[in-house]
Amino acid sequence: MRKFFAIICTIFLSFGITTMANATYISEIEINDSFATAQNLNGAFSLDLDSNIFLSTSYLHASVDAMYGAGVPNDVDYFSFSVVQSGIKGFFDVDTWVDNDLHTVMILFDSQQNMLAYGADGYDPNPDLGSASNWDVFLGTYTFAAAGEYFLGVSSYNNTPEGYPGMYAGELIRPDGESGGQAFDGSSGPLAMTDNWGDDGPNPYVLHVSLSQETQTVPEPASMLLFGSGLFGLVGAGIKKRKLT
Repeated sequence: MRKFFAIICTIFLSFGITTMANATYISEIEINDSFATAQNLNGAFSLDLDSNIFLSTSYLHASVDAMYGAGVPNDVDYFSFSVVQSGIKGFFDVDTWVDNDLHTVMILFDSQQNMLAYGADGYDPNPDLGSASNWDVFLGTYTFAAAGEYFLGVSSYNNTPEGYPGMYAGELIRPDGESGGQAFDGSSGPLAMTDNWGDDGPNPYVLHVSLSQETQTVPEPASMLLFGSGLFGLVGAGIKKRKLT
């Protein structure tokens, strides 16, 4: 019986530890300046309440403490994540601080490096949650047409792809109804963010990636309570049965 109880407790605690681990922001891992070295965010998503993120308790989100221009002028940071099915919605946000002079730009790419969406600082005069000014870029809400791996490129204004961007596919709208960049049809062909003119840095920023669904299933607090109650009920039933026999 002691062995059974120990196993149950271990399972319960492992769920709790996983949930707690996802509650913190993760650190950027350099070097992530290309598609090949993009930092993967799968496994870092949670449903924790965060006042800097729209719909934080209903959209799974991952947050990265990052640094633009960490010793590299005109830096470009790439991040990757998975989408499990078509119809998933996502929005992507960069937050900086009042004394930060970073003018940000962000681009969403598919696995073939086609440009799907573009956003730049100053696109909307009203800062989003967590932003001190409209220099912080917000991209979305974007609806994914297919499952697969996707990439976000974050850099300074003017470090944008050179070449045909694809057909314009409409305006993106933030969850609060404000403008959230532009969508494209994915016909651009392989593109990459270029090292043109940009801020030298270094400048810290936080990247928030929010998806209406992700590959990682994160137990919610209510579910965990119910799960724990059931486990301890099984333990109690086992102890009672042992006493009766």
